[in-house]
Amino acid sequence: MSSRLYSYTADTQSATIVLGRGAVFWYQERMALSSDIRVKPFLSHEDIAGLNFIRSDTGYIFRQHYREGLRSHIMEVLRDEDVQRETRGVVADGVTVFPRARPVKMLRLFRRQFVALREVFDEIRRFKLVAACLGRELIAHSNEFIVAYIFDGRKQVMLCGLQEFVAGEIFDPWLPMTVAGLRRLLQAMNVGCEDGEEIVARAVSRARVQAARLTAGARRLIREAGMVPDLSGVGNLILMRDGSLKLVDINNICDVGDEAEIPLDDYGYPSADKAVEVITLLERHLLGRAPDPADPVLGRFLSPERMQRVRRLARRCRFTNYPG
Repeated sequence: MSSRLYSYTADTQSATIVLGRGAVFWYQERMALSSDIRVKPFLSHEDIAGLNFIRSDTGYIFRQHYREGLRSHIMEVLRDEDVQRETRGVVADGVTVFPRARPVKMLRLFRRQFVALREVFDEIRRFKLVAACLGRELIAHSNEFIVAYIFDGRKQVMLCGLQEFVAGEIFDPWLPMTVAGLRRLLQAMNVGCEDGEEIVARAVSRARVQAARLTAGARRLIREAGMVPDLSGVGNLILMRDGSLKLVDINNICDVGDEAEIPLDDYGYPSADKAVEVITLLERHLLGRAPDPADPVLGRFLSPERMQRVRRLARRCRFTNYPG
């Protein structure tokens, strides 16, 4: 389902995003909120519907996604009738079932409090670099947009994203995910399909090609921009039934730092080094390439002493979607 974003300027009275059949997001001077949603641990539909840039008459329901975002609130955008079917159930062959409502889109509200508009554009620039290096097929498509967020009588810039919903299973590289493990996962995802073995074989082949493109793109980003996407969080990579891989956490883009430095993200986690470790795991287990300490791009991350320091730093940081 497509979205359309109209331009917004400082003196504009309103700006609208159209999602399918009706306007969902707009900017309008409305009653200011008294608390900052960016620091709240959990958001409800009422929290979102009460925002000054959200229309309350859209026919969509906003529900917090089961994975809490460290850097953004992640909300499912659901059709009201789908939520009703999920709640009340539908009768199929005399049996009442409760089909899970499928999101139309995913709404991301950045937690970061931007001081200046240039910081927002820098964030968007970093995302575009990742998209250019990895390729659009490897990331969840997202329309980034800027709103004037009003709370407690103040107006601040907020960055949001309207992102595609990716249906699939978590691809956890820390298992580790070998070719055999990949095959078992894809067999489970394709149970009941006709020509199941042929479908699974194609999916395994596609997943390995996608992994090769992902690691090559991440290497290029490190080499050319000194950055790497966060591949280390459990649930950041999603595997689809046809073997497609997609990065869904597009907000955490890590600077790799200089030669000796182990950079930490704003939560104190060594995300860059851990992302590099994921690259080596994918290459080892799915592509048959052993890590090379003389690698011109990744070599400096692979010394035993550095990796031991990284493990110590990671153990100090406790988040459910990061490995310890």
